[in-house]
Amino acid sequence: MEELLLFWLPQAVTELPGEERGDAPGTLLRYLHAAQLADPHGPALQESLAAVDAAAEQHPAAMTDPSRVGLARFWATTAAVQGVDVLNGAALQRFAERAQRVEVAYAEQALDAIMERRMAGRALSDAARAEPQLPVVLPPDGELCRRAEELAIVTQFRGLAEWARHDGRAVTATGRLWMADPRELVDMLGTGDNAEAVRSSADLPRLGLLVDCPGLPAQRL
Repeated sequence: MEELLLFWLPQAVTELPGEERGDAPGTLLRYLHAAQLADPHGPALQESLAAVDAAAEQHPAAMTDPSRVGLARFWATTAAVQGVDVLNGAALQRFAERAQRVEVAYAEQALDAIMERRMAGRALSDAARAEPQLPVVLPPDGELCRRAEELAIVTQFRGLAEWARHDGRAVTATGRLWMADPRELVDMLGTGDNAEAVRSSADLPRLGLLVDCPGLPAQRL
């Protein structure tokens, strides 16, 4: 968690002006444990969440530390600061072409430091894997796609999309599913929640990870 929050995210993730920082690590951890995908030999959920909290105070400073920025984030941030819509592929491509012609201003020293680190192969973090990773031979792309389509989470999201259909489904004033819908979804998606013993869809944790629309009154899923 410390490596993710203080090294990988600052290096790879671009935060645009006005964006609200989310609880990505905590959400991921809760999902892994709820879906029983967490390492059974790893720490308990609360211990992992405590590690997130411990590193969270240093995270904002790490995100603004120029020495931790990766190459892609450097150029995306530079473009955003100069008013380029980085979510617009065409606009970003035009900026890249101007940068290649040295027609845009940028922090030369920061870029030199990033390139030096890349060329030297130096990692930002000293953290190492607990166990060495042995080489593996991956199957062809077609086989990988076939296996990906068979994953439970992919099947569940596909089923949810088919259930919601193009026009969507109505939700309550607090953004929750009506109870008749969760009972149908729990069975259809095979989440394993006990829909018969609860009074609100908020009490169905595994389904809630797939369908999360709190605070959206009068909206449709």
